[in-house]
Amino acid sequence: MTRIKERDSPELSKVLSIFNSLAAIKKDKHLAASVALIDYVVSKGVFKERDAQFYRDTQARTYESLSVRQRGYRQGLNRKIIQSI
Repeated sequence: MTRIKERDSPELSKVLSIFNSLAAIKKDKHLAASVALIDYVVSKGVFKERDAQFYRDTQARTYESLSVRQRGYRQGLNRKIIQSI
């Protein structure tokens, strides 16, 4: 059986990123989703562009550095992702 490596397939790498990110936010709703997961939920109509833009703008920031309102918004978006998949 041939083992597929991530570097051999960019698409496989993207799928792994989506699943790993989903698993991470299911475990800890404070974490930020990956770019691949955000792109996926936008393509499926789960997020509006405004939601995706917020996520892209705040993705690199830690949970602690977000305002209280931003924290709540991120957690709400994470719940929306988890419930949709």
